[in-house]
Amino acid sequence: MRKIIFISSFLVAIAIHSAAQKREELHQKIAADSLLKQDSAGINNFKEPETIAVISLDESELNSRSVQNISSSVAASADPFLYLASFNFSPVRFRFRGYDADNSVLYMNGIAVENIENEFALFSLFGGLNDVLRNRETVVGLRNNSFSFGGIGTSTQIDSRPQKQRKQNSIGYVFSNGMYAHKISFTHSSGINKKGWSFVFSGSRRWSNEGYVAGTYFDAWNGFIGLNKKLGLKNDLSLVAFGTIAENGRQGFAVAEMDSLAGTHYYNPYWGYQNGKKRNANVVKTNQPYFILTHEYKIRNDASIITAIDYSSGDRGSTFLDWYNAPDPRPDYYRYLPSYQTDPYQKYLVQQSMMGNVNNRQINWQRLYDVNRASIESVQNANGIAGNIFSGKRSHYVLAENMTHTTKFDVNSTFNASVGKHAQLSFGASYQSQNNRYYKKLDDLLGGDFFVDLNQFAERTYPLNNVANQNDLNRPNRILTAGDPYGWDYTIITTKTKAWLQSAFNFKRIDLFIAAEMTNTKFKRVGNVMNGLFPNNSFGASPSFQFPEWKTKAGFTLKINGRNYLYANAVYMSKAPTSQNVFISSRTRNEVQNNLNSETVLSTEAGYILNAPKIKLRLTGYYSSFRNQMDVMSFYDDDLQNFVNYALNNISKLNYGGELGVDLKLFAGWSFKAAASIGKYYYNSRPNAVVTIDNTSSVAAKDVLYLQNYFVGAMPQQAYNATIQYQMQNKFFLSISGNYFTDMWMQINPIRRTYRAVQNAIYQSNQWNDILTQTALQDQSTINVSGSYTMRVSKKRNRHKTLLVLNGSINNLLNNQNIVSGASEQFRFDFSTLNTNKFPPKYYYYYGLNFMFGTSIRF
Repeated sequence: MRKIIFISSFLVAIAIHSAAQKREELHQKIAADSLLKQDSAGINNFKEPETIAVISLDESELNSRSVQNISSSVAASADPFLYLASFNFSPVRFRFRGYDADNSVLYMNGIAVENIENEFALFSLFGGLNDVLRNRETVVGLRNNSFSFGGIGTSTQIDSRPQKQRKQNSIGYVFSNGMYAHKISFTHSSGINKKGWSFVFSGSRRWSNEGYVAGTYFDAWNGFIGLNKKLGLKNDLSLVAFGTIAENGRQGFAVAEMDSLAGTHYYNPYWGYQNGKKRNANVVKTNQPYFILTHEYKIRNDASIITAIDYSSGDRGSTFLDWYNAPDPRPDYYRYLPSYQTDPYQKYLVQQSMMGNVNNRQINWQRLYDVNRASIESVQNANGIAGNIFSGKRSHYVLAENMTHTTKFDVNSTFNASVGKHAQLSFGASYQSQNNRYYKKLDDLLGGDFFVDLNQFAERTYPLNNVANQNDLNRPNRILTAGDPYGWDYTIITTKTKAWLQSAFNFKRIDLFIAAEMTNTKFKRVGNVMNGLFPNNSFGASPSFQFPEWKTKAGFTLKINGRNYLYANAVYMSKAPTSQNVFISSRTRNEVQNNLNSETVLSTEAGYILNAPKIKLRLTGYYSSFRNQMDVMSFYDDDLQNFVNYALNNISKLNYGGELGVDLKLFAGWSFKAAASIGKYYYNSRPNAVVTIDNTSSVAAKDVLYLQNYFVGAMPQQAYNATIQYQMQNKFFLSISGNYFTDMWMQINPIRRTYRAVQNAIYQSNQWNDILTQTALQDQSTINVSGSYTMRVSKKRNRHKTLLVLNGSINNLLNNQNIVSGASEQFRFDFSTLNTNKFPPKYYYYYGLNFMFGTSIRF
C-alpha cells in the first residue's frame, strides 16, 4: 500500500509541475532568439521524421524456498495502461509515446501485415471482423517477443488460424450514430473435427446513408474465410483470406470562419446538393483482398518453425474535384470568404449570402455541369495525330480519383526453441516485395463529353510551348473519357530482405534478452508516362536506391518477488528513408534529394511492475531520440500559381516522458482503473529545406527551418483516465470513464519558421509573434459509459448453450462539441504581406455525444 501511495503522489506531483510550466513563452522565446541571431548570409550558407493469463502467487508461495523461478509477469499479464488508452484516448488522436505509425508492428499467422513502402501496419483491413481477431498478443515498448524483432511502440501478433478459434456461431447487430448507423455480422467456427479439419467464416456489413457529419456516408463489406488441416501430430497447414470492399464519403478539415458561417464545428466542404441530394466529392474506395498460407512444424514440445506466405492485390482510390482553365470550385477557397473582401459592404453581402443559404457554402454541382455542357470546343491534333480534330462538350470540371494499385508478396519463417533449462532461442528471415502503382483516373466528366490530358500549370509558365504542357509525350493531346488514367502515372517497386536473432534467458531472479536484426531495403521509381517538362527524367526506371538497416536491443527484468518487478530495455537502430521522402516529386520525375541518409533511433525505457491479486500496476519512463529524418512536403502555392516541393533533411525529434496504468480490485465486483501519459515531444534540430517548383528542376530557394524546441503537434502530450467498473461474474458489466487531455499543440507550418518569413517583420512585434508562435489548443475532457449483459437463453442442459449478449456505449456523454481532434497551419504562406490570416489554420472536431448499441446471439 505504501508503494501505491508513493506512486500516486509521484504522478500527481508530475502533473502539477507540468501544468505550472510556462510552456508557450519558453518555446517561442527560444525560436525567436534563434532567428534573431541569423542574417541572410547565414541562411545562404546551406548545409545539407486477448487476454494473457495472469500468474500470481500468495504470500506462502512467495516466501517458500521451494520456488525455483519467479514468473516473468511482464509478459504474463494484460497491460493496464494500454487497455485504457486504446479505448479512451482516440478522440484526440493520441499516439503511444508520441510515436509515428511506422514504429509499431503487426503480424498475423506468422507474417507481417504492413505496407512495406512506409512500414505502416494495415489495421484497416480488419474492420468489422472482431470475432476472428480475439486471439492476439501485444507486447508494449521494447520488450522481446517470439515472433519478430519488434517495434519501439507496440508489437502485435494475431493468430486467426481456424484451429485457434473457439467453436461457435454468432449473429450480431449494432446501431450507432457515428461513422456508420448499422452493422450486421455473422461468424461460424467449426472447431476441429475428427479428421483434423477446421473451418471459419466471418462476414459483416457496416453502413449509413449519412454519418454524424453532413455529407458523409459509409458502406463497407468485410469478409474472412479460413481453412485448417492438422497433418499428423507435428504439422498444421492453414489458409486464410480476408478483405474489405468499402466506400466512404469523407469529412474535410475546415477554417474557423467557415464553421462560424455554418453555425457548427462540423462544417464539411466536400459536399453539395445535386438534384436535391447530397453528393460528396471526396470519396475513398477500397478493395484489397489478402491471403495468408501458414505452415507450422512442431519439432518437439518446446521447438517449432512457422513459415508463412502472403499475397495481396487491390486498389485504393480517393476522388476529388479537378479543373482546367476555370475558377476554383471549392466552396471554402480563401478568395470566396468574407474575410478576403476588402470592401466592408461587399464583405457583409458575402457573409449574409453564405450564412443564409447552405448552397452558397457547399459545392455547386449544378454550376459545374452547366459550365461543362456549355463548353463546345475543338482540339487540334487530338491523340497525337496530326490534323485530327476532336469536337464536343469539353469538360473544364471533372471528378478525378487518386488511385493506388498495390501488389505484394511476402515470405517469412520463424524458429523458436528452448535451449537447456534457462534459454530460449528465436530467429527469423523474410523476403518482402511490393509494387505500388500511383496514378490519377478520370471518374466523372460532370456533363461533358471529354477532357484533355494537359498540364495547365506548365501552360501558364510556357504558354507557347506545346511540348511542356503535355502530361504524356507518348500520347500528346490525349482525349479522355471516364475511367481513363491521366496526369501522373508511376510505380514504386520496393523489396526488403530481413534476418533477426534473439536470445532470452530466464533465471530465478532475473530475465535477460539480447536481439539483433539486419535488413536491406531497396526501391526504385518506374515512370509510366513521359512528362513534357521532364522528358529525359520521367519515363522508365530510375536507379535503384539501397539502404542497409541494422537494429540491436537488449533488456533485463529484475524479479524482486512474484509480484514486484523492475525492468529496463534499450534499442539502437537505423531506418531507411521511404521512397515518398527520397523522390522530390515522384509524380513528375525521378529526381531525388541530396545527401540520402538513414534515420537513427535511440530508445530506452525503464519501469516498475506490480502484479498482485488485488492490483496490477505498471509505471514506465521512456526516452527516444530520432535523428536524420527526411520529408517532402508538396502543396499549391498561390503566389507562384504552381505546386512546390519542400525537400527536408536533418530532421530530429525527441520524445520522453512517463506512463502509468493501474487496475485495482475494490470489492464485490467493483474495480478502479487509471491511466496517465505525460510526455514531451518536440523537434530538436534545424532541418534544411530545398525548394523546387514542379514546372522546373531548378532550385527556387534553400532554407534553414528553425524548428528546434517546437512541439510535435496534432496529439495530446498529456492524457489521463480514471475508470470505475462493475462486473457481476460473466453476466453484467458496467464502466464509467473520465478522460482529460492537455498540452495539445497545433501542427506547425515549417515555412513560417524560416528567416525569409520574418526578415521584413519588426522583431517582437505582433506580426513577428503571429508568424512564429505555435498555437496551444484548449484542454479537453470526456466522459464515456459502456456496459453489457449476457444471459443464457437455452434451457435444456443437453443442448449446447445459447447466449444472448446486449451491449452498448456512449462516448462524450456531456456532448462536448468543442473538442479539437486535429488542427494544422496551412502550408501556404503569404511572403508579401506576412499575413497569417490569409491562410488560417484548419480544424477537425471530435463528435459530440455518440453511441453504439448492439446485440448478438452465440450458439
